Order: sequence, then structure tokens, then C-alpha cells
Amino acid sequence: MWYVISVLLTVFAAVQKCSCIALPLMFGHFFTSRRTSVVIITIFTVTIAYHLPSLSLYRWNEYLDHRRNRTRLGYGWVNRPLGLKLNIITDWINFITVPFTSEGVIIVCVIIMTVKLRQAATTRLAMTAGSSTTHKGGKKSAHSVIPDPKNQRVGTVSSENENYPQQNLGSQGTDKAIVNPNDILNPRELRVIRSAYLICVIFIVGTLPYLVITACNLVYRPMFSDYGESTFYYTVKGIQDIIYVSSTAANILVYYKFNTKYRKAVNTMFSCLCSKFHQDEDS
Repeated sequence: MWYVISVLLTVFAAVQKCSCIALPLMFGHFFTSRRTSVVIITIFTVTIAYHLPSLSLYRWNEYLDHRRNRTRLGYGWVNRPLGLKLNIITDWINFITVPFTSEGVIIVCVIIMTVKLRQAATTRLAMTAGSSTTHKGGKKSAHSVIPDPKNQRVGTVSSENENYPQQNLGSQGTDKAIVNPNDILNPRELRVIRSAYLICVIFIVGTLPYLVITACNLVYRPMFSDYGESTFYYTVKGIQDIIYVSSTAANILVYYKFNTKYRKAVNTMFSCLCSKFHQDEDS
């Protein structure tokens, strides 16, 4: 259940970043804090809801331990036939529908971001070529050709952007020209794009072994059911578990590097833990 929730949250984050990068004018103000909270609560609610029928069949029951010939208390199904039927449904959702669908959605997001960023690079190159031609043939002064270092932005090459109206960004302390957002990438936007790419690639690489196992199990089940060939299954599954842990650690590092709020929260948490630890030692 918690694996499904983490996958759905990752897919939502990828779709959110892809929408804001590919169509910033349409989705720039769509993903508000309130709507994001509603989506996250919905993901938790729906995932827990379709697991409840199966979980409700579990009870603490007494069973006979044949090895020790005694009665023990265990946690198991009250109605085993019904529990097996419900498990078939939840397993298809958890281990086939959600992984394969999420993998496809994130691959599509990576393709869309790549295409849009290439289009933006082509547009910037065209603007650069046009501005250099204008500077060579026009009668502009040297001061108009050399841009002011204080107004330099990533993606803006020509000083002709100074003629566009400016918009104050408040606490950022910089001004940004009101032009096509695909033509200007400030450092904050570059951090968002890099973090989105890294999260998507880590997710794709991390879930790939599991998808290979599931696909092979659906096509050729004896490979994973016969005792003589079960070593291959457990070997690949062990590699998959290692990749899961590594991808989780990599995701934490990506968020810590590119997300300022997350980094501040982690630093605050660790400082509080360290101060409490030192207080306990002093006492």
C-alpha cells in the first residue's frame, strides 16, 4: 500500500513539473497549494479505501503449530477464500496496473520536457542570431550592444530585451522580462528542470527491474515457479531491492540539493535533534 502511495506521489510530482515546464502560461498558477493538498489527500484516501476490504478480513486467531504441537496466536484471514479473491484484485492494481502505467506516464513526461526544451533552445538561438544581425547593421551605440551584468539572465543574450516591460519579482531581487517563458530560463527554472529530470530518470531506472520481472512472470511463469530456476528470480529481486533503496536515497539527495524549503526543513530538523542530543548528554 505504501509503495503504491509513493509511486502515485512521484507520478503527480512529475506531471506537475512537466506541465509547468511545457505549458507555463496554462499551468503556471494551476497547481496551487490547496489543489496540491487535495490531490495528495485523494491519493491517500483512494489507496487506503481499496485496500480496506482485504485488510478487514485479517483477525487475531488461534492456530495449531504442527512443529511444536501447540496452539499459538497468529494474525490471518477470517475468510481465506474471499481474502484470496480480494488479493487477486489488489495485486493486479498494485503490481501490474500502477507500475506499468506510472512508468509510461513518466516516460511521456520526459519526452515532452525534452521536446519543449529543444524548441526553447531553437527559439533562443534564432533570437540570438537576429539580435546579432541587428547589432551589426544598425546604428546602436556600444552601450546598447553590451548588456548590463546586473540584468544578465540565463537564456537572454540580446540587450534588446531591455526594451520589454519589466516585472518586479519581490524577494528575488531581480527583474524578468515579460516575454515567452520558454525563451527565458532563470537559475530557479533551471533547478526545477534539473530536479524534474533527475526524479523521472531515477524512477524509471528504479522500477525497471520490477517491470522486467513482472513481464517475464506473465509471459513465462515456470521460470519463477520451478525450484531449479527460482535462484534467478531471487537474484533479480535482490538487485531490485538494492535499486529501490538507492533510488530512494538519490531522491532525498535531489530534493535536498534543488529544493530550498526541503533543505531548510531538513537542516532545522537535524539542528533540533543535535541540540536535544547535547542537552540529554549534559543532563
